[in-house]
Amino acid sequence: MYQLPELRKNLENRNAGHLLDIATGEGDFLAFLLNAFALYESGTGLDMNPANLKVAEGKLSNPAVTLMEGNAEKLDFEGEYFDTVSVSNSLHHFRNPRQVLKEMTRILAPGGLLLISELVCEDLTPAQEAHLSYHHLKADMDMAAGHFHRHTFTRDEIVNMVEDLPIVVDKVFLAFDKEPLLNSSESMWRFFRMLDQRVIEFAGHQRAKEFEQRAETIKENISTHGFMRPPQVCIMGLKSGFGR
Repeated sequence: MYQLPELRKNLENRNAGHLLDIATGEGDFLAFLLNAFALYESGTGLDMNPANLKVAEGKLSNPAVTLMEGNAEKLDFEGEYFDTVSVSNSLHHFRNPRQVLKEMTRILAPGGLLLISELVCEDLTPAQEAHLSYHHLKADMDMAAGHFHRHTFTRDEIVNMVEDLPIVVDKVFLAFDKEPLLNSSESMWRFFRMLDQRVIEFAGHQRAKEFEQRAETIKENISTHGFMRPPQVCIMGLKSGFGR
């Protein structure tokens, strides 16, 4: 689950209206948003993976929430349909993140809120570096398996993505999850076991030895420094104009 108190503070007095969360995954960020906003009329979570949506169903058993499959690069909604459109930690999964943001803006009502929350790779603590190393290993494994997954963006790279959008940027700030992700010996053991199993999937692959060595280094760093999610750059912008 997300904590992100800095982001929560910026949402607690807002009405989300009709909210769409793009690439909602297992629903953690959508659940955070529905709890953080003062009010909302409906929440929709969209993802391409039906297995993710099945998990999200267990977290979002709310009649005002709809979960659906869909392609973020070509959203099947009319223009100016939603009051709030969000994306969290998913821009690095898209081959063309700018196209995704254009689609998000297209379906956003004039004056509506575009919300981006994305991990960054700069100025990290050792525990956050351990998470970054794991994320980059996971990305390289996904790419080796034929699934697009780039490394973490810098803050400026993310901010630059909204430059050409019909959006008036209201706020740009960093938000933090301050609690460790692996807070017990059991959770650490389960995570290490999962990582070992993922490495085994690449037995015989030309990068198998590299992946194995990187996984061992990551486990050592987690054991020494802990494991915390890097800060997320949050961008809050309002759609300008009419009929765009």
